[in-house]
Amino acid sequence: MSTAVSGRHGAEAGSAGGSRAGHNRISGGALIRTVTAVPAEVFRVPADEVKAVVADDGGPGLSLCVPIVVPTLVEVARDPGLVRAW
Repeated sequence: MSTAVSGRHGAEAGSAGGSRAGHNRISGGALIRTVTAVPAEVFRVPADEVKAVVADDGGPGLSLCVPIVVPTLVEVARDPGLVRAW
């Protein structure tokens, strides 16, 4: 005999790992790729050079390590606009 679960709380009651209405699950890999893409674009560095750690123990947390590109003084002397953009 099978049991059908219906009604408003069907997904919650159906299984311990079931999804709830209005909630989404995002894979860890997708979250890391998104979190690293934004600072990579802003700081103009390759996304694979941005390191991110996401934790949700006791609340959401995010740690980023982003390399910054600093022009040499010779480059700035030739093109002062390099530092005016920031």
